[in-house]
Amino acid sequence: MRPRADRESKSFLSALFRIQESAFLGWIIATSMVLVAGSWSQVLADDDPLPRPAADSMATWKLESLQDLALRNNPTLIQAAAAVDMARGVQRQATLYPNPQLGYIRTDGDRSGATRTTGAFFGQEIVTGKKIEKARRAEGWEVERGNWNYQAQTKRVMNDVQLRYLDVLGAQESLRLTDKLLRTAQRGFEVTEKQYAGKQVPKTDVLQARIQLKTVGLSQRETQARLDAAWKQLLNVVGCYDLAWAPMDGELIGEIPNLDWDSSWEALVTGSPLIKAAEARAQHFQNQFRLEQANALPNVNVQIVAERDQVQQFSTVSTLVSMPIPLINRNQGNIYRAAAETREATSEIERTRLALRDLLAESFRRYHVARAQVEELRAEILPDAEESLKLAIASYRSGEVSYLQVLTAQKTYVETNVAYIDAWMELRKVSTEIDGLLLTGGLNPAELGTALQNQPGGNQRRSILNQLQEGQSGRPLPAALQK
Repeated sequence: MRPRADRESKSFLSALFRIQESAFLGWIIATSMVLVAGSWSQVLADDDPLPRPAADSMATWKLESLQDLALRNNPTLIQAAAAVDMARGVQRQATLYPNPQLGYIRTDGDRSGATRTTGAFFGQEIVTGKKIEKARRAEGWEVERGNWNYQAQTKRVMNDVQLRYLDVLGAQESLRLTDKLLRTAQRGFEVTEKQYAGKQVPKTDVLQARIQLKTVGLSQRETQARLDAAWKQLLNVVGCYDLAWAPMDGELIGEIPNLDWDSSWEALVTGSPLIKAAEARAQHFQNQFRLEQANALPNVNVQIVAERDQVQQFSTVSTLVSMPIPLINRNQGNIYRAAAETREATSEIERTRLALRDLLAESFRRYHVARAQVEELRAEILPDAEESLKLAIASYRSGEVSYLQVLTAQKTYVETNVAYIDAWMELRKVSTEIDGLLLTGGLNPAELGTALQNQPGGNQRRSILNQLQEGQSGRPLPAALQK
C-alpha cells in the first residue's frame, strides 16, 4: 500500500506542477520576450487591475491633451498674465502727462462799487528733462520682465504635467506587476495548503507562503495608493480635478536619454526665462536711475489768468511762470536708492546663473545615478533574476526545492522589474527637468520666479520663503507653497 500511495502522491504533485508550471512559464516567456523587444505593453495588457473609464469617456490620456488642459485651466498662468497687464497699467500711468488746471477767480473791493473783477485761470505743469520718455523705457522693461515670467510659468506648468504624468505612468505599470505577483502568491499559498493537507510539506511552508501573500498584498495596496495620489496630483496641476480616470497613453521604457553637461548648460544659460527676467529687471532699474537723475530738474508751472473788471470796464491777462529752486531737495535720496537697486539687480543676474548651475549640478547627479541604475538593471540584474527564476523552476521540477522557493524567486524577479520601472521613471523625470530648463513648481505663485539654490538638506520650501520677498512685490507671502 505504501508504494501505491507514494506513486499517487507523486502523480498528484506532478499534475499540480504541470498546471502551475504551464501558466507560470507562459507568463515568464511572454515577459522575457517583451523585455528583449524593449516594450512593456503586452506584459501589462492582460488582467489589468486599474479602473477603466466609462464607454462614453476617453480610453486613455495623452500627455499633449493634459498639457493643453493645463494651459487653459492652471490658475498660476492667469496670475502671470494678470501680472503682465498690471505692469502695462503701471507703464501707462507713469507716462501720462499731468492734467491741466482750470479755475474761476472773483475779486471784490473793500469799497462797494469801486471795483469787482471776475475771471478764469488755466495752469499746466511742463515736464522737463524728458521724464515721460525715461519713465516709458523704465516701465517697459517691467513689462518685458513680466512677459519672461509668464513664459517661465508656462514652462513650469508644462514640465509639472509631464513629471506627474510620468508618476502616474510608472505607478500604473508597477501596479500591474505587483497585481500579477499577488495572484501568483495566492496560487502558491493555495498549493502549499493542499500539500500540507496531504502531509507533503511541513506547516512552516504554509506559514511562509501566508507571510509572502500578506506582504505582497501590502505592497499591492501601497502601489495602488501611490497611483491614486499621483493621479490626483496630476489633476491638481492640470487645474481640472474632476476629470474621469483613464490610463496614461505612453511608453516609459525606451531609448536612454544621452545628456551632456556642456550642451545642457549652454542651453540653460542662453534660453532660461529666469535669466532673461533678471536681465530685464536690471534694465528697469538702470532706466529708473536715469529717471531719478532727471527728477532732480524741477518741472515748470505755467499759469494764465484772465480777469474782467465789471465796474471800470477793462480786462487784464496775467501770466505766471514758477518752478521750485533745487537748493535743499535735489532728489538725492531717490538717486542714491536707484543706484543701489541697479547694483543689486545687476548682481541678481549672476546670482541666477550660479543658482541655476547649482541646480543643474544636482540634476546631473540624479541623471547619472538613474542612468547607471537603468543600465545595470537591464544588463546584469534583470538577466540574473531571470536566470535565478529558471533555475528555481528546474530545481522544483527535479524535486530538489519546494514550490515556495519558486515563488520567492519569482517575487525577486518581479520586484527587480519594479525597481527597473522606478529607475526609468526617475531617469525620465530628471531628463524632463534638464530639458525643461529646470523650471518646476506649476502650482507656486508666479512671483516665485527667481532661481533658488539647491539645499543639501532638501529644505527648498524654507529657501523659497526666505527669498520670496525681494523688493519687487509688496504683497504678503502666499499661504501655500507647492513642494
